[in-house]
Amino acid sequence: MRSIPKTAGPPADAIRITGRVALSFALLSLLMIFCGCRKKVEEAVESHPSLDGFLDITWGDSPAQVKSKMLKKPGVEFASDSLDFEFTGGTFLGHTVDRWLFVFWRAKHLWYVRIIPEQDPQSIETLVVQLDDDLSTLYGKTEQPRTWRYLVEGETRTNDVRLIASQYSQVEVWFAGYGYLDSLQHALRPVRDEE
Repeated sequence: MRSIPKTAGPPADAIRITGRVALSFALLSLLMIFCGCRKKVEEAVESHPSLDGFLDITWGDSPAQVKSKMLKKPGVEFASDSLDFEFTGGTFLGHTVDRWLFVFWRAKHLWYVRIIPEQDPQSIETLVVQLDDDLSTLYGKTEQPRTWRYLVEGETRTNDVRLIASQYSQVEVWFAGYGYLDSLQHALRPVRDEE
């Protein structure tokens, strides 16, 4: 009987090292991609001032502060405070407003505002273009259509301004303090003692 010679292959250690190198390369590549994307977001955001609220109303304002400031605006009336606040009337960037909705975290801290302008179905497209131009004038040009993002130090989520418009929904402008809300929750989180 003739013996079949064993073929020489790479030692098991070499296979493990090659696998580790490949895994390290893949992780390094992902890290470089992530850092590059984060840097693009930071560069786009750095050119804009911080978004620390909505017009003269600051994230974290109490319901009483919001009500007082809103009622000083011409034509604005208080409509409801069932869970959050709703106002009617007035104008936003020169456009007549149907409703203003203010959302409070734990019924104490403002973190979200929705503005719903009066809308004529015949001129929705014109309204969207005008609001987009108005917001771009106020907050600068943005790479992401109809969305302006502002970094919050120490947080991953941003404070945003968004123009919401589609053929299936009404036109709205959202001011969202996502980064503010995260920082507030982190600040209020109890510190655990190290054992």
